[in-house]
Amino acid sequence: MRKPSIAWLMIMVCAIGLQAAQKQVDPSTGITLKNRYVRLEFEPKGMGLSAMVDLLSGVNHIQPVEGKHLLWQVTLGRGTQREKVDNNYAPCNFARVEELPGGAQRATLEWNDLHWWLQDRMLSIRVTVDLPPDSGIAQWRISVSNNNDYWGMWSVSFPYVNGLPESGKYDIARAIYGTGGQLLKAWRNKVEGRYPSGGWPIQFLSLTRSGSRDSVYFVTMDPEGGAKDFLVDPGDRSMSIVHYTENMGVPGSDYPGYYPTELGVYQGTWV
Repeated sequence: MRKPSIAWLMIMVCAIGLQAAQKQVDPSTGITLKNRYVRLEFEPKGMGLSAMVDLLSGVNHIQPVEGKHLLWQVTLGRGTQREKVDNNYAPCNFARVEELPGGAQRATLEWNDLHWWLQDRMLSIRVTVDLPPDSGIAQWRISVSNNNDYWGMWSVSFPYVNGLPESGKYDIARAIYGTGGQLLKAWRNKVEGRYPSGGWPIQFLSLTRSGSRDSVYFVTMDPEGGAKDFLVDPGDRSMSIVHYTENMGVPGSDYPGYYPTELGVYQGTWV
């Protein structure tokens, strides 16, 4: 019997290692990403972000909600018409967790070939979440493919989180023109602004539980500085960043995911 070559054995070892590093997950069970700083939990089927636990303090920044948790919301437009689709419209139909070189983890979540507006295979949404080994702040990306000849992409709200912040429980830090920064203590009111020309000069937002160092970091990493809206509503217990697509409202236009967003936990103040 012919012995296998060293090269063949090396290929087999690499293939087994790759299979171990990539694990396809049943979306109906949800997924979890975890390192020694943070645990991110995505609930079954819709994959809404249902927990963001700071493992150094034990604080879960995301509270239970009526209904389901959110992750993204896509707005399509034509003329003055606007229609919205979110991650709970249909179950996620593909999920995978990978171990990346250097110890990072990546979750890939896909909603492929969604039937919407009487059209089969109209929308496909892909989300990736990269969690580094040495930080509680993950990098988030989303892309949207639109195969409709009537509707065009208008905007994408992502990450779109509900259950955070609790009204009156968080200090909200933001940049404003003229003074450099503003700290809104134990805030209860809605805060929103458009970067870069709508009173929000830096692509940054942080929230700290009042009287503690338990904080949430929320920024966009957009080197070209395109328009985007930051929105925090303690009364509604929700927060999001609204990203605008090129060719807004043009039938068949997509959102290819121009830049990542960073969301996660850290121990420290807004400074």
